[in-house]
Amino acid sequence: MLDSYFFIPADKPKFIEKASTLKVDYLVYDLEDAVPNTNKLVAYEQLIELKLTGNEYVRIPFLDNIFSSGQLKNLINHFNERIVIPKISSTADFETIKHYFAGNKRNIILLIENSKALINLKNILEAYHPYIQAVGFGTHDFTSEIGMIHSLKNLEQFKREIIVTAHAFGISYIDSVDLNLNDSQTFIEESLFAYQNGAIGKFLIHPNQVQFLKKIPFITEDEFNKLKTVYEKFKFIDPNKIEVYRIDGEVYEKPHINRIIKLFNKLNKK
Repeated sequence: MLDSYFFIPADKPKFIEKASTLKVDYLVYDLEDAVPNTNKLVAYEQLIELKLTGNEYVRIPFLDNIFSSGQLKNLINHFNERIVIPKISSTADFETIKHYFAGNKRNIILLIENSKALINLKNILEAYHPYIQAVGFGTHDFTSEIGMIHSLKNLEQFKREIIVTAHAFGISYIDSVDLNLNDSQTFIEESLFAYQNGAIGKFLIHPNQVQFLKKIPFITEDEFNKLKTVYEKFKFIDPNKIEVYRIDGEVYEKPHINRIIKLFNKLNKK
């Protein structure tokens, strides 16, 4: 029920070769924290030679001044602007890189990784939402900066704030990476919270997490069957003609019906 966005260090040829065998929705080739500065140019050369299918992103550390303007343009064009942008804190930061993008593809994933970015998120999205497809939350950088213990309880309010702010601009939310590879229960709790609060995806860093995500019971069998009944009734109806309906004693209004149709359309694609 959550799309998988799997990070791959872009300087590891073996990882890149195995990427096609991963049963994930999207691959995110990482040129930032996962790659030391001494390897970034080698990683760049490997990515430029990759044959892409359209489900790949690349995370580029724009503000670190590692790559030349020409190299940045090459990466952005090669990935058709499917770029993950880290460490942005303000509209001024985004303005410095805006000229690299056409502004009409809306393929960017923006990461919120510090307190200033969270405070400025509304202003950033207000100014640049035509560029941005989704917002992700870098919770580990965020909590480290603040000195906060990393836990779902401590992060709930900030996740909800990001989700609501992004939604106001028609932008999706992708939930944060879980770095504890041995604690599947925390991963499951975070994923369920994300789904129940409106997330569309989850960032992953290990193949085991792919399997964990697929096995999570986001809805019960009874809930699924109830939603399927609604979906089958309305899937061919013009959205503009949907009214208020009562099915098995429950009232469904247009927003509820559209959400159910969207959910099943997503499941059918998989």
